[in-house]
Amino acid sequence: MWRTDLPAGLAAAADEAERSGRTAVAVAWDGRARAVLEVADAVKDTSA
Repeated sequence: MWRTDLPAGLAAAADEAERSGRTAVAVAWDGRARAVLEVADAVKDTSA
């Protein structure tokens, strides 16, 4: 569900990130997706 169409390579990267439990963030300007950033945080042993 992206507001800007992602090229095949970026869509694959976003899908892989999300399948791996990371959050994918598409970066775009001038109406064109340029990159996908992945955000993740490791669960700590002390987490509830």
